[in-house]
Amino acid sequence: MASSTHGDKQGQRGEPRRNGKQSGAPATTNGQSPASVAAGYRVIGTRPVRHDGADKVTGRAIYGADVQLAGLIHGKVLRSPHAHARIRKIDTSAAEKLPGVLAVVTSKDLPNLADKMADLGEGTVNLAHLGANCLAHDKALYKGHAVAAVAATNPHVAEEALALIKVDYEPLPAVTWVLDAMKPDAPLVHDDVYTLSLGKKSEKPSNVSMHVHFELGDPDAAFKQADVVIEREFKTASVHQGYIEPHASTALWNSDGHLTIWTSTQGSFTCRQQTAEVLQIPVSQVKVIPTEIGGGFGGKISIYLEPLAAILSRKSGRPVKISMTRADVFEGTGPTPGSFMRLKLGATKQGKLVAGEAWLAYDAGAYPGGMIGPGAMCVFSCYELPNARVDGYDVVLNKPKTAAYRAPGATQAAFACESVIDELAEQLKIDPIEFRLRNAAKEGTRRVDGPTYPRVGLIETLEAARASQHWQTPLKGKNQGRGVAIGFWFNIGLKSSVAANVNADGTVTLIEGSTDIGGTRTSIAMQLAETLGIAAESVRPQVADTDTVGYTDVTGGSRVTYATGLAAYHAALDLRQQLCERAAILWECQPEEVRFEIDPQAGGCFVRGQQRFTFAELAGKLGHTGGPVIGRAAVDAEGPTNGFATHIADVEVDPETGKTEVLRYTIVQDAGRAIHPSYVEGQMQGGVAQGIGWALNEEYVYDAKGQMTNASYLDYRMPTALDLPMIEAVIVEVPNPAHPYGVRGVGETPIVAPPAAMANAIYRATGVRMRELPMSPPRLCQAILAQARGK
Repeated sequence: MASSTHGDKQGQRGEPRRNGKQSGAPATTNGQSPASVAAGYRVIGTRPVRHDGADKVTGRAIYGADVQLAGLIHGKVLRSPHAHARIRKIDTSAAEKLPGVLAVVTSKDLPNLADKMADLGEGTVNLAHLGANCLAHDKALYKGHAVAAVAATNPHVAEEALALIKVDYEPLPAVTWVLDAMKPDAPLVHDDVYTLSLGKKSEKPSNVSMHVHFELGDPDAAFKQADVVIEREFKTASVHQGYIEPHASTALWNSDGHLTIWTSTQGSFTCRQQTAEVLQIPVSQVKVIPTEIGGGFGGKISIYLEPLAAILSRKSGRPVKISMTRADVFEGTGPTPGSFMRLKLGATKQGKLVAGEAWLAYDAGAYPGGMIGPGAMCVFSCYELPNARVDGYDVVLNKPKTAAYRAPGATQAAFACESVIDELAEQLKIDPIEFRLRNAAKEGTRRVDGPTYPRVGLIETLEAARASQHWQTPLKGKNQGRGVAIGFWFNIGLKSSVAANVNADGTVTLIEGSTDIGGTRTSIAMQLAETLGIAAESVRPQVADTDTVGYTDVTGGSRVTYATGLAAYHAALDLRQQLCERAAILWECQPEEVRFEIDPQAGGCFVRGQQRFTFAELAGKLGHTGGPVIGRAAVDAEGPTNGFATHIADVEVDPETGKTEVLRYTIVQDAGRAIHPSYVEGQMQGGVAQGIGWALNEEYVYDAKGQMTNASYLDYRMPTALDLPMIEAVIVEVPNPAHPYGVRGVGETPIVAPPAAMANAIYRATGVRMRELPMSPPRLCQAILAQARGK
């Protein structure tokens, strides 16, 4: 179920909308939203069939594990059985002698890397740590850490060879919980990591790699003026992104020194940079060909297999493919950080927030550089909070290096903040949506980390949620409860490049560099089509390799429809200008005399007085006016697009078992402009589904030795369609003034609020405030029993 809420009309220049109101008008016959019709759009807001749909539903699309090359051999990776161990010696001699084995590599085959920071689009990475994460050097830092790799004529021989590699380990004490890792006597994960705090480095090595501090106003004085102050502590476990396709990479290191990689990645240029740096070769010698990607959610930005496949290929002289098992994915790639949070808020009797304080400790996994930065920036991001202080700590421990997962760091922070907000509203006897409306961030609100918001749509989402049928329908059953929460994510811009070639039949071939994991081929093609006045079906989008298209940043940060769409818009303007010049040649006039306009029936037209060419007519004449026309654009979109959402969750809890059933769920989100409403709804619903899993069941379970005990989908409990209701998606459109069509990113904001909304709903169903994720049946049942004993 989906509907659309929008503000006043916005033209193509991106003027901000002043007000938002519920639209009761039905969609038009082509599925276009009323808001897009009101804005005069022909393509934007419609729901065309995705351009890559046929290949994907028929199985013709090539994913990472589908790559086949002449002479291909297969690689396997040996992983540490210990959570923390010194590697005294690796003996590969027996494996090398096994018939069918063509290459064996250890960390000695990789260059020694100095400390150097690289920007991955959603966070930075120390390249020395990146290389050590691909193949352990002197120590294995987590169970599943890669220590060696082999390549053989078939996977079975490669697997047999792994068993012949002898590794002499010295097991060391391991630590897997963030507060334990922060203790003075905790086992040190690294001897050369020091705490960097406010520009100063600690004197002694520490597992705390960084301390961030933000402060606004005078929180200490403001707390003294508050009528109500609530302080609570929260815990969250590590969870996995849950993508269905395991990592898979194929590499061919040619005899001319050029390396070609076929891989499942969220950023082919980011992959190229990381691989070139780890191997210490020029980026010009590396070509990355992105395959289709079966899910990523941030987990396929960092490299894992690519350097190993490359070195094995160089040693064997053959192309090498490595595919992870599901256990490899869980134990050897990056999950979210586990966290401990202490949060305090103060408010007046009138329901105005006056002060906030947060203490956040996020684990970074085995290497520094986790998600504490965005977590600290997001914790109070939804509120007008004049006085606030945030301290955040990045903590290394013996778990896989953390990776981005849809709004990395924000979900944990929102769980803490929105739980305390709900408790404040209850104590003050104020409706939870009304309390949030009184304090909601808006244009001019300054975040604790400094930035001031431009026009944003949080208030509109809250108003739409309050007016929704869901909120207006009371619950009637026993042990049922309704919770509400709001969430924020920045949504970044960054760099994108596209090229567009006009074909003689009036179609346009669009070449882009953004790997498609959310229907972005179509959303970008639709923006090009809108600008040219042609149908979305007349654009043929292609995702190109790193040698074919200009530099394009990672598919992450909810940036592609915004930033790559912006590049497509400018490429279309370039085409329009060139086509005006071609029409001028045919009409023997000056290009300035030709104008482009979009006719309601004919679409894009080139006009001079009474003379007129449709786009297709002029495209058919290009061969007589100078040949092909290619539009191109490269952008570096600055600043965030600021996504906000309001969530409503209804649950029913079985007090005897602690099992929580989700009865109904509504997400109301500001999309700026919904280019393809079905894809926006899909992103919203998918983020909610993942957030519910995070709230109720998902977690990495570690034993006393630091071993993950549930590294399979049999034991790692993700929700299925049977566990969820139909998630109702309400799209609010408060256009982003920084984009010609008002686009905001939508992909990450949906996952931020679900755990908090579920916790608040569970409280109203049971009377128990849950402050630890996941709120699994055993944990919830125990809390219900503890409350009953307390009474």
